[in-house]
This record gives sequence, C-alpha cells and structure tokens, in this order.
Amino acid sequence: MADAGNDSENLRRLRAAYSGFASGDIPTLLAAVHSDVHWDASDALLHVGTYSGHDGVVQYLHSFAKHWEDFLLEPKDFSEPEPDTAVVRGRMIGHEKRTGRLLVADFVHEIQFRDGLVSEIRVHGGDPTEMGKVA
Repeated sequence: MADAGNDSENLRRLRAAYSGFASGDIPTLLAAVHSDVHWDASDALLHVGTYSGHDGVVQYLHSFAKHWEDFLLEPKDFSEPEPDTAVVRGRMIGHEKRTGRLLVADFVHEIQFRDGLVSEIRVHGGDPTEMGKVA
C-alpha cells in the first residue's frame, strides 16, 4: 500500500477498514461505515448485489463464502480526488469455489463519505474475460 503519512482522516479510517476486512475484523470495518451505507456491488465479479446498512454489509461479506474458497483483496492505491470522495484501486485474488480456478483481477472502489464515515461504495471488479488464470 502507498505511504499513509499524509492521509486525511477519511483515508486513515478507510485504510483501517480495509485492514479489518483483511484480518476478518468486521467490527473494525463497520466502525468506518455509516449505519445507512449504500453498498453497490452490482459490478463485482462473483459476489454481486446491492446492500444497505450494517446488516447489509455483513450479508455482503458472508456472500463471499458462497463463491470463493479463499479471497484476498490487495488495495494498492488510496486517493482522494475531492473532499468526501475516495477511490481505492488494487487487486483481488481468489479460488473460485465452483471451478477451483485461481482468479486474479484488478478492482476499483468508488467511495463517498458523510460525517466522516463511508456512506456509499461502488465496487467494480475486473471483467472475467480479462482475468489472469493461474493453475
């Protein structure tokens, strides 16, 4: 991940949320998310849908187990193109449960903040036809 030394409070909170996701610490992730968050993963790879509120976020996270044997999200770049807006770019890696294939793809998350918390996130995953296949 890029240096976090000059991050705004929003980006510091966002980095903590991604770290919580990576370690399975859902309370840390939810602490960065507004209680009425809108989570749009309709453009994700296998784990698609739209979700609302903390319960919806938990439902979304549990949906990963239906599609992935394992899943790793590697955020590489956190940017804040304007106040209360962030973009996170990175790579996702996982074994698709149905086929066992190891899939690798880039992702972009577009994020809006309200009151210092994530109020909206749009998840964009790589096109499966463009994903690198290993193994």
